[in-house]
Amino acid sequence: MSEFAIIEEEKLARGLLVEWLHAAGHATRSPASDDIEAPDMEFRIRHPDCEWHCLKVRRRFVRDPSRAILRVAGSAIDVTARMNAEAEREWLELELRQAPKAEAMSTLAGGIAHEFNNILGAILGYGELAQKAAPDGGVLQRYLDNVMHAGSRAKAFVDRIVAFNRNGPVDHAPFNVQAVIGETVALVAASLPFGVRLEQRLEARDAAIIGDATQLHQVALNLCTTAVRAMKNGGVLRVDLDRTEIARDCTVSHAALVPGPYVRLRVSDTGSRIQEQVIHRMFDPFFTTKGVGEGNGLGTSLVHGIVANLSGAIDVRTAVDQGTAITIWLPMVDDASESSPDDGGELPCGQGQAVLIVDDEPALVEIAEEMLAELGYEPVGFRSSVAALDAFRDTPERFAIVLTDETMPVLSGTVLAETIRELRPGVPIVLMSGYVGAQIQKRARTVGIDEILRKPLNSRDIAKCIARFLHSVDRCKAVPS
Repeated sequence: MSEFAIIEEEKLARGLLVEWLHAAGHATRSPASDDIEAPDMEFRIRHPDCEWHCLKVRRRFVRDPSRAILRVAGSAIDVTARMNAEAEREWLELELRQAPKAEAMSTLAGGIAHEFNNILGAILGYGELAQKAAPDGGVLQRYLDNVMHAGSRAKAFVDRIVAFNRNGPVDHAPFNVQAVIGETVALVAASLPFGVRLEQRLEARDAAIIGDATQLHQVALNLCTTAVRAMKNGGVLRVDLDRTEIARDCTVSHAALVPGPYVRLRVSDTGSRIQEQVIHRMFDPFFTTKGVGEGNGLGTSLVHGIVANLSGAIDVRTAVDQGTAITIWLPMVDDASESSPDDGGELPCGQGQAVLIVDDEPALVEIAEEMLAELGYEPVGFRSSVAALDAFRDTPERFAIVLTDETMPVLSGTVLAETIRELRPGVPIVLMSGYVGAQIQKRARTVGIDEILRKPLNSRDIAKCIARFLHSVDRCKAVPS
């Protein structure tokens, strides 16, 4: 196997090449002659124009009978194009091997989201009903508030799992940075290995950026995970988040910054330093210093891609006995509060309209019936899509709106909706699902679903959704959400 060397200056490459060509003592004798052959070597050198080139160097020593060197012959060939072609081929092969894994992960994420959101639906649904029944200001109310808060966090994590594996374009919108980083740090803190201590200073307050919150979560989680792995003997993981102002154009290790306000995220560790040759390639796809089975080198390239997509910049600083610090700058926009609470107040309520509820989860049917009754509707729940279809076929004009789950035995929600459409074309139909993927959205559009709601649902979600289709509604007292 050829030796591969990275040389940052062309003159250094020339000096090494001369020294190498004269290193005859380490050459091996050809069995057929007195010619001495040496193994080929490959160098990666940087030209004065800062472009990197790959050279393949061959040498040959010829000696006289006394073993003195008569001549040295050598050649250097620019193999940059071949190396790039091989790298591209390896990239495509890796992508091809990763494709089935990505598809399997997406399928698994969808299954987890559907089942777990059904469980959360029962927890949050009954928790909401219990909140309404509990005395205000008592200990029970406080306990239930904590249960609902934990359930909401679990729902957010499921959404992140689904979003991590989704395909297609990402919706960019302003979001609060500190809320996302705080949640990520809490997740990291819960799984720190023994000997690693977490320190944090989150002072960005209401600073917002335009992007996808899930992507920033991936960036922060990847940086923290990488930092923890660098501290095999323990150490300190530190996460800093603040605002900063860049007054003039400047360059950091992996990008350039233009003047303006930024949110700055810094993740540092006290582990081993990063080698200089690694820093230049650490954000390349599939580049990794790990052994076989320890990783595929996708993490840091993912970070670089997301930060670049957000028009940000990355800086890497490392030193012996001081560990590594990776700083990310993201352009800041107007402030955004850490949470986006609903407008509160009164909810739109019904006037006794019949609502058909279909779900194969008994607990979710019961919760939906209670919520709808509280909102002033007449709920008619079914645990079987076949039974629900029979009831609708008997009295199609009875129901003002249909709410149906998607994943059910015998008849799925979209199949049920398609049949109902044939019986009564104008009835509003809302699809409920714990996982709203591209395939479900496509099927929903095909059969004419009016709206898709993602489980778990609360009273506010249901009330506002129904009110969008049934305009003759009253106003009810607000319920906790």
